[in-house]
Amino acid sequence: MLTAAEVFVGDTAVFLGYSNPRTEVSTNLGVTLFNNRVRIGGQLDYRGDFKQFNLTDYFRCTSGAANNCQALNDPSAPLDGQARTVAGRTAALGATAAGFMEDADFLKLRELSFTYFAPDAVARALRVSRASFTLTGRNLATITGYSGIDPELNQIGQSDFIRDFLTQPPVTYWTFRVNLGF
Repeated sequence: MLTAAEVFVGDTAVFLGYSNPRTEVSTNLGVTLFNNRVRIGGQLDYRGDFKQFNLTDYFRCTSGAANNCQALNDPSAPLDGQARTVAGRTAALGATAAGFMEDADFLKLRELSFTYFAPDAVARALRVSRASFTLTGRNLATITGYSGIDPELNQIGQSDFIRDFLTQPPVTYWTFRVNLGF
């Protein structure tokens, strides 16, 4: 385990990064197959060039009440995690939280949907002019290097100082919809 004597913290304040994404890209794609009977659609979101304060880990690693941090208790924990924990817990090193400011770039699979457009015979059997059935999943996957729960979380709501603290990420859920035309 690293000790305070093995960790160096600079004595000059430096800009760590922006708290809000500087780059945002959203893409909606859809394709219709099998003679217009099946439609597959999806949405991808990318947000990048920003930092997130991993306050949950900071609390767990530096609070005397918590002490349930891997970097504090596991000798095989990565050295950078041990170093940020030591720097955050040691007054002589400024008890800095800077090590818990992490790159928060992410790519999310926001939505994936499958729609089946029923043939006219099925619609007539249901006594409607048209029918379709859609299965949609939302918040299905996140690809990120951020070590916290989710880089999109913000405990303070609309604040520019984004931080992840004991919050719940967007819930993954599936819906099934029946559309009937009369």
